[in-house]
Amino acid sequence: PRSTMLPIFQNLMLRGCIPGDDNYERDDILKHIVPFTPNPEKNVIKDRIGMKIDEEDDNSQLWTPDSIFKKLIPDTFIHSRSLILSGLEDGLSLGGKKTSSKLEEGS
Repeated sequence: PRSTMLPIFQNLMLRGCIPGDDNYERDDILKHIVPFTPNPEKNVIKDRIGMKIDEEDDNSQLWTPDSIFKKLIPDTFIHSRSLILSGLEDGLSLGGKKTSSKLEEGS
């Protein structure tokens, strides 16, 4: 399964790490989301820095590099796909112990 699975999902299911974790390097995360968004440094990072996290809230915090890697990227690329990823994870475990509970954290 490793050769047919995108690296961002490999890290989640086989290593139990998600973007924002200390052991998932930011450079690797940017490389791994290219299939979803070309040029992520421009289209994800630079486009969001300084913008409000909640555009409807006047007192909203602003996106920072940390919040982008720890919230935006996991929510956009992992948690939004939790149903299908959970199914894949169940299939890979063959009824055994799951390697990751990261999908439930952001749901």
